[in-house]
Amino acid sequence: MASANEAATDKPSFSTSEKIILTAQVVAVDHETREITLRGPEGNTASFTVSEEAKNLDQVSQGD
Repeated sequence: MASANEAATDKPSFSTSEKIILTAQVVAVDHETREITLRGPEGNTASFTVSEEAKNLDQVSQGD
């Protein structure tokens, strides 16, 4: 049985994901930090840190 202290810090969690497909243009890419900024079809931008699983990031450049 968990102690009162353990029970107080044990919080329920929930996770969800959604798959979307869109076309975007590369606005900026920093190969050293693996950060990439994309511009979507409506002009909005989003920045991401690309995981090491993306082996060909060095082939991505601004304007792609």
